[in-house]
Amino acid sequence: MDAQRMKDWRVSPITTPQRTPDPVHQLVVDHSERHAALLDAVRRSGWFDVRMDHLAAGDYLMNGEVLVERKTIRDLVASLIDGRLFPQVARLAHSPHRSLLLIEGPTPSSLPDVHHHSVEGALVSIAAMWRLPVLHSSDSQQSARMLRFLADQMRGPHDRVLRRFDRKPKRLASRRLFLLQALPGVGPALAHRLLHHFGSIERIVTVDAATLAGVRGIGARTAARIRELVGDPPSSDSATDRSSIASESTASGPGLPPRAGDVCRAVGRKWQRPLKTSPGNGS
Repeated sequence: MDAQRMKDWRVSPITTPQRTPDPVHQLVVDHSERHAALLDAVRRSGWFDVRMDHLAAGDYLMNGEVLVERKTIRDLVASLIDGRLFPQVARLAHSPHRSLLLIEGPTPSSLPDVHHHSVEGALVSIAAMWRLPVLHSSDSQQSARMLRFLADQMRGPHDRVLRRFDRKPKRLASRRLFLLQALPGVGPALAHRLLHHFGSIERIVTVDAATLAGVRGIGARTAARIRELVGDPPSSDSATDRSSIASESTASGPGLPPRAGDVCRAVGRKWQRPLKTSPGNGS
């Protein structure tokens, strides 16, 4: 009897209660997803503080930064047939958030009322022409993991160094966008929007904060940060510092305002390099 008890004691597994993690991400879910299996999956995961609300675009908004439109293949086909797909894509592309399309579930063997080439062409257009990432998941559990991965990566520090490596854009339009993305809170989409709205970098760095805040995606806080970077130096600076900044900016080129020269120095670009002089030219 004692030997049997010892045997039972040895083989009995030691179990520890599973602790549900504290929610670390804010997730706003559109009411249209209230019956989705993905909503149940993210609630069970414990990684999200879920709140239901009406979203103007997309289905899931994570930490106020990443916007996800979720569709199954059948949803994608239905929205392609009835004409809803590309208006939805346009709202995602013009959103101030980082937007993407998540396609959930396996591809069915046959798609009614539409050729599979039409679906493939639509996905190519979304990714290449509208520049929206398209992710695929096998089921709601994998979708929930993808949402967590996205939220974790976006939760990193906002003051990371902008990596430029050794490759610089060669086209003039690309160089302008490259320069604008050094401004606080300005990414690729917002750089395009600023340049389209104002027409030139000179105009962007010389308008006041109220005018900047009028651009969709730039609030009062971002506009103030941009003006703080490109504006006049604080009054506590010495007169020598102010005259030095003005002279360096004027040397950048004829007709270029001093504030634009400040931006160029802020992003580490040299607009004018001093000519090398030989020892015998009398310079």
